[in-house]
Amino acid sequence: MLGIADKKIVFISGAGMLGLTATAMVKSRGARDVIIADISNERLEMAKQFGATSTVNISRNSEELRAAVHERTEGRGVDLSFEFCGVNPSVENCIETLRIGGKCILVGSTFPSPSLPVSIESIVRGIKQIQGLHNYTPGDLATALVFLDRYGSQYPFGNLVAKTFSLEDAHSAFQYSMDHNVFRVAVTP
Repeated sequence: MLGIADKKIVFISGAGMLGLTATAMVKSRGARDVIIADISNERLEMAKQFGATSTVNISRNSEELRAAVHERTEGRGVDLSFEFCGVNPSVENCIETLRIGGKCILVGSTFPSPSLPVSIESIVRGIKQIQGLHNYTPGDLATALVFLDRYGSQYPFGNLVAKTFSLEDAHSAFQYSMDHNVFRVAVTP
């Protein structure tokens, strides 16, 4: 079940729940390297437990990211990039780090944002593919369940739930999540 990531170098922008899950999935599907960027050192540390081979804090700028990609790819760029943050600098990083013929999958931009100037020539000459992804099909959910069944115990998914609340205390769960910047909280019936 390799396919999409077999022996590829993958860049993931955003070490939230989706970014960490994507890291684990591409690693389990044979990615040679997984470079992940975020603005939180805590989240980047967690990314290592989900299979990231290189982490970069981009809170100040993207220069360190470009250097890491250059080093890990011997200057070629990444084969595949995933964008989970939904902010323009993150989208730019995902497109700019691609190798010739690379593919960028945009997931995080699910709300209105400023337009992004893109060099169409660099897309054409670089034979780059950019694809948006939104929502899930029943097949996607089946794939996720198969992945969790097969590989879930290899990654600390349980550590991503910071605290559990009762359904009656759901308001407190939302407040806790906002106040503590956690990956997830659980609400149980």
